[in-house]
Amino acid sequence: MVIAVLRRLNFLPCLMMLLLRWLLFTFAVLSTATSLDECGIMNCYANYKDGSCDNVAEFRSCLTHVAKECAHNILYRSIVSRLNKLNCSEAAPVETSTSNPAKETCIWRSGEPEEDWRQCSLYGDTHLRTFGGELQTCCAIGARPLVDNAYLAVQVTNSLFGNKATVLSKVTVVIRAHGSCAKEKIYEADIKDNPLPRVFTDGATLAGKGVRLTTLSPNRVELLLTHAGARLLIRRQGDFLSVALRLPLTLAGEQPLQLGEQPLQLGEQPLQLGEQPLQLGEQPLQLCLGAAMPRS
Repeated sequence: MVIAVLRRLNFLPCLMMLLLRWLLFTFAVLSTATSLDECGIMNCYANYKDGSCDNVAEFRSCLTHVAKECAHNILYRSIVSRLNKLNCSEAAPVETSTSNPAKETCIWRSGEPEEDWRQCSLYGDTHLRTFGGELQTCCAIGARPLVDNAYLAVQVTNSLFGNKATVLSKVTVVIRAHGSCAKEKIYEADIKDNPLPRVFTDGATLAGKGVRLTTLSPNRVELLLTHAGARLLIRRQGDFLSVALRLPLTLAGEQPLQLGEQPLQLGEQPLQLGEQPLQLGEQPLQLCLGAAMPRS
């Protein structure tokens, strides 16, 4: 119906002529652009956006790469001429880095063979085996640090059992924040817990890419810190707990925190039978490093 109307108005021939002219014009423009850009000028122009001197410098730097091929190109000469008229002679192209940032692997970095790693354990009434292999039988009531380094702190609490015996009644583990590998968390196991807790004290089960809390059985929990090469095993055995800690040699020989550094703070003061409580400013020695304790 529209065509019939156009025919009556003698408009169809005019419309066809306009369409034909538009197609010829488009073809001519594209052909010209293609012929003028045989040397790749438009690839440089595609990055020219804001007109700032830094952007002009990037444009000019790109053009230098095609200068040989475009030396006789009219479009190239025109662009170079206009760029030279701009007051951007001192500008330099902004260097961009294509390298990807190193990813945190959350794996212990030292490459120490596992046979060189050290183990410390506390169990029974109350037996301590240090990282150096020394065996002690202890009689102590209260809380003391088993180990305390940049990755974790383990505090053990001994309670009186019977008339003379002391047993491990509580284990508190502080995981220190370490990038994406570890978030700061606290895990506590008490002799009254049956089964042992499967979560951290805030109810979370996760603490970063390098931390794994695994319940091996109702009475056995494993805590792995792959970014520190650390493995901690807590067991509930009848009326007492036991704890075993494995660390790389580098960390196993780490000295206690010095004054001015952040010590383990959990609100419990260690107290040994027959000894005076620690005074303000004193630093308790780490048991796994061989701190002497009262003999039974």
